[in-house]
Amino acid sequence: MGKEAKNSRRHACLRCDYKAGQAGDLRTHVRTVHEKRKDHVCSQCDYKTGNVSHLKTHVRTVHEQRRDHACPQCDAAFGHAGNLRTHVRVVHEQRRDHACPHCDAAFGQAGNLSRHVRTVHEKPPPSSS
Repeated sequence: MGKEAKNSRRHACLRCDYKAGQAGDLRTHVRTVHEKRKDHVCSQCDYKTGNVSHLKTHVRTVHEQRRDHACPQCDAAFGHAGNLRTHVRVVHEQRRDHACPHCDAAFGQAGNLSRHVRTVHEKPPPSSS
């Protein structure tokens, strides 16, 4: 099988625009997103998820407190590879890719920009007194 065929997303969801490379991934998508099923339950706490790999990551990072993704530039370590990538981008590369449309502020993470806009630029709803 060629690289293009292997990476193609030929299994399309009938309810949204999601496309999966494998039928099993599409079934997981439908169960978790559209049917909102959470069939995988942590035996140590109340955590539930529709994806078995998310449950494994939960157990590894929360209960075993493993931090397998170490920063090559400092002593920080993370349970999720994505958190390490964010750390390197924001802390070591000092990137601020999320600019405020209302002022000159810029942030390394979209969530921080959202909080800034909400707390600095959006007016609070009128009090009902």
